[in-house]
Amino acid sequence: MLSEPTVLAKTKESIFSKRSSDNSDIIQYATVDTQFQQDCWPNAGPINEETKEILTPFNHVRIGSGYPDMVVAGPPPDFLEGFNINPDTVPVIAVEAKGETKDVRGTNIPVTDALFKAHDRLSESNAAIAAIPTTALSGQAKQLARDLNIGLIGVDTDGVSISVPPVPKGVDSDETADAVRWRASAQRVADQSFHYNHPKTYLGIPLAIAADSEMRNSFQSTIAKSGFSAGKKGARTLGLIQTGPMGEPELTPLGREVVRYGIRTHGDIHASLDEMSNWGGRGSRTDLIDRHEGWGELTRNILFRHPATPFIVETIEELTSVTNDGPKAGPTLPELVQGLHKKRPAYTVELFCRGNSEARSKVLTEDGSLSSDALETTRVYQSTTVYQYKMMLRHSGILHPDVTGNSTDKLIPTEDYWTLRTTISNK
Repeated sequence: MLSEPTVLAKTKESIFSKRSSDNSDIIQYATVDTQFQQDCWPNAGPINEETKEILTPFNHVRIGSGYPDMVVAGPPPDFLEGFNINPDTVPVIAVEAKGETKDVRGTNIPVTDALFKAHDRLSESNAAIAAIPTTALSGQAKQLARDLNIGLIGVDTDGVSISVPPVPKGVDSDETADAVRWRASAQRVADQSFHYNHPKTYLGIPLAIAADSEMRNSFQSTIAKSGFSAGKKGARTLGLIQTGPMGEPELTPLGREVVRYGIRTHGDIHASLDEMSNWGGRGSRTDLIDRHEGWGELTRNILFRHPATPFIVETIEELTSVTNDGPKAGPTLPELVQGLHKKRPAYTVELFCRGNSEARSKVLTEDGSLSSDALETTRVYQSTTVYQYKMMLRHSGILHPDVTGNSTDKLIPTEDYWTLRTTISNK
């Protein structure tokens, strides 16, 4: 029997059969609703571990008036390639699946329900798809899909076929869909972005690129001997570089401003790189803002363009009490995540929680709620967020100098504080 989890897993495998190259700024990413974490699907039997592994990672992403079975972001699959989608937008596709269930009436596949749910999701996505067993692909179902501009996919044991292609559309930016868009961009994927905890590794990339043929040698000899590739990922995350038409890294307007600042401050590119080589790195207790105020302020401005920074700073301030003696210590990591989750749940999970099934199933219940106990364990957290990104917030003067960052093997969440260097009273 083709249960709903099986239909969804086969659909995901089909969509992910086309993957983008390593040189692309955009990758494919999908998150499946937390209801599929359960061990047994109602009236359909157990969900085997292989199917769960295909469906992971899980999140509870609201689009339209409900929660799609799956949200996919990134390069469109083959059946959408012929459509004109704005290249500056990471397309988001909402997927609703229905499978075979058995009750007193026999086998049932609620096709109409899938199509109308998919149509509702179309209000906040670029395309919507209903995936159903091939045996339910009636002429009536196909016509309704066309009328609703919904894609219709038939699934059987041999694979997936596109019965009715979806009609892509542009949508206004939506925070929940943007959480998945953010995750899908190679510029912003949390587990591929920040491999170093000092901003110099990322600020040095635009300078190295501006040095033309000497860029790699200039960077490796002064900043990080083996960090050019990882530094490029972080520089993309911060919007300093992008991938050019031939796959080569090129400067964004913000990246060009970093180069201008270096030349204006130190005379030329190489002098700027030499200055950065003296800043210290791993284990350095002197923050960049205190070592060189100008570069620290520039880093602060760059970080505030990262979508997570204003969101996190605002929430820390809300969770920090200010007295006559000044602000107290900011929230612990679990307190911060819970505060963020109340406002933007899907985004918070993508930013702080690891994407593997073990971490997501610990942190999220089937209805998408947070498990407070799980937040006190170390291995559920995304290391590049709670360590490298956190330390850059400190180096730029956003977080207090007493704040420390720890990789997840040393992290004690209840003792991990997020305190602002300067807090404004909320009175």
